[in-house]
Amino acid sequence: MQTKIPDIFEEVEKPDTDPEPVHQVKDFYRACMDVGQFCNKIQKFKIKMSKKERREQLGVKPLSELLSALGGWPIAEAQWSEDRFDVLRTLGFLTRNLATTPLSTVYVYMDRKNSSRSVVTVDQGSLVLPRAMMTQPALYKRQLAAYAEWIVGAAKLLGATADDQQLLAEAHQMVQFETHLAEVNKFFLNKAKIFINLFR
Repeated sequence: MQTKIPDIFEEVEKPDTDPEPVHQVKDFYRACMDVGQFCNKIQKFKIKMSKKERREQLGVKPLSELLSALGGWPIAEAQWSEDRFDVLRTLGFLTRNLATTPLSTVYVYMDRKNSSRSVVTVDQGSLVLPRAMMTQPALYKRQLAAYAEWIVGAAKLLGATADDQQLLAEAHQMVQFETHLAEVNKFFLNKAKIFINLFR
């Protein structure tokens, strides 16, 4: 492994195919090997910082536009309509573009019983807070209350106009839904994952 890693780091960069983290690793590896390049790396870092500042200037506008395109966020909109929201389209977009799996994770993997086959695997989704907190709400009341407050703060940033009491009540409903979802997902922890054979 130690002899292979330098070879990988010294490979010619492929801007069209290599992801950004690979570029960064290769850049900093070369900077360590050649001190003369260090100043160039600092300059690139400054450019990246300016991009971060640009994101700060944009604020929540990109997120607000994304939520609107996906049907809106009920807690942040006074006139939210269920007709604008398509749950399957939204889940598909989140999985494909944001690598987020709120309800369940679906991926193709080798069949553990027969390595010559592949299977579609359905696994538990991801939650905002650790699963242990969501499945034991009585032990983590303070953390879940802080989570609800965080939801209210996010909703206000995105333009929510309801009073704090109503927003907090809706936030607690969201937290309660997540705790129920975490309980359902215990199925995946306590039992085998669901496998669907691709080739039979």
